[in-house]
Amino acid sequence: MPAEIGEVSDEQLEGMIAEWEAACEASKAADPDAPLPPPPLSQEQRLVCRRIVPTLFAISRVKRAGGSRRQYMQRVGKEHDRLFLLNGPAGAGKTEVVKLLHSTLSDMHIGTLVLTAFQGSAVVQLKDAVTTLTLFRFGR
Repeated sequence: MPAEIGEVSDEQLEGMIAEWEAACEASKAADPDAPLPPPPLSQEQRLVCRRIVPTLFAISRVKRAGGSRRQYMQRVGKEHDRLFLLNGPAGAGKTEVVKLLHSTLSDMHIGTLVLTAFQGSAVVQLKDAVTTLTLFRFGR
């Protein structure tokens, strides 16, 4: 399990946030145009990731065992949720969760995600993402 989603106490998270804020200030002072480091995930974001990542690992395991996609997804579905809906207001941290899941898949050589968003503003924050309209070639 990636360290970024591990269980931490509220006090530990407060310390991580203070470190992140200091890193942001140092980064701004050194180069105002440089991208800022990502914030630590909140307790809720960590919980969401801890629910999703085991499913991704399970998919990877059964894929390596062989068989068709239908067969391995049926095996995974017996033990894990296979559908996750990230929903929340602007600023809730959905994009940060997706970024972490995307990098976890890549780092662990599990697979890839198809990253889409309804609006272009969310797509800009995600590497290799497209709007839903572009993905399905609407409006051409």
